Formats: sequence, structure tokens, C-alpha cells
Amino acid sequence: MADAVPNVDGDLAASISDDELAEAVSKPAVGSDEELEEPTAALDGEPTAANALRENIARKGKNAYYYAHASTANAPAWDGSEAPRLLERKPSGPVEEGGGSIVKRIAKFAWGDETACVKVYVNLEDNGITAPVEVAVTSTDSSAVLTLSCTSAGGRAMEHVLDLSDVYDKIDSATAKLAKSGSRVILTLKKAESSRFTWHDLKRSK
Repeated sequence: MADAVPNVDGDLAASISDDELAEAVSKPAVGSDEELEEPTAALDGEPTAANALRENIARKGKNAYYYAHASTANAPAWDGSEAPRLLERKPSGPVEEGGGSIVKRIAKFAWGDETACVKVYVNLEDNGITAPVEVAVTSTDSSAVLTLSCTSAGGRAMEHVLDLSDVYDKIDSATAKLAKSGSRVILTLKKAESSRFTWHDLKRSK
């Protein structure tokens, strides 16, 4: 017979056999936090651990040990593969207007200051512009917009735009033409008679 062992209340328990004592010690108290849970079978093809986590949160709510993991990312479930996976496709690049033209910003150009004007040079090849091109300019006393229209190699209508808003100083007019070489367009900003100062930039500093 084994010696009497104290229970959780400090009272002496009745004497039990060694086998009964071993079985009692090995079993967790009913209703305690240490009570063993049966493994949860995988649902919907997900790993058992993931379902056990959700079940634990469902039963205990904010008191669940895993409550901090309740929020899930808005993304497809991991398929177990380490290979890169395409999540979604989004359009990128130029914007297609309602009329069917594709509009692109002219990002590469050079400019030079002269006494009566400022000249801006746009190289066609550097900006992916296919000749022949149609040249158009609109302007105010503080801005100029150069538009080069052409057709892409795939037959799509293209518009390449250089938008010079809030130029460095007042201008009287803006004109543009294709250079004799056919490789670049020259935009000329004529300085206002009353503001023929040296330009240190194309645009005003904000």
C-alpha cells in the first residue's frame, strides 16, 4: 500500500494502491486548463494545427491563448509550396483614353536658356517615340504643354506629353517644331518682354 498523499485542499486522501495512484496522477483534473483535447481533423484541406487554432478561438473568444492570431490576411491560403505564386494582376504603364489613344509622359529632355527665349529639346528615340510625329503646343503666360502624336509599332494611337506647368518666369508664347534631323523636337518658350531674366530652372520652386 502507498503512503497517503495530500489532495489540493490539504486533506489526506484515502489510501490507494500504487497502480491507482499512478493512474490518478497521470490524469489531469476534469475541467482544468490542462485537460487534453482530442486532435481536430483537417477541414477544407487545411492543416490540423490551423483548425485547432480557430476552434480554440471560437470556444474561448478573447480569452483564447491564440486570440491575437484571429485576424487573417486577405490573401489565398498557403498551398505548402515555397515557389513564387501570382496573387493578382493589375494594369500598369500608360493610360488609355476613351478615344483609344494611349497617353505617356515625356520624361527625358534637355533645355537651355537664351536671352529672349528658353529652348527645350525632346529626343524621340530616348522617349520611345516612333516617327513620324504630329507636333502640337498649348500655352499660357505661365505654362506650356507639348503633345507629340504618333502610331506605335503595334498600330495603336499614342500621345506623348510634356507638361510644363508654372514655368520659371512669364512667357509670351510657346512654339515647337521637328528638327531637320527628324530625331528630336524643339520647344521654344519666348520670354515676356518685361521678364527677360536668366532662367535657373524650367519651373518655379514651390
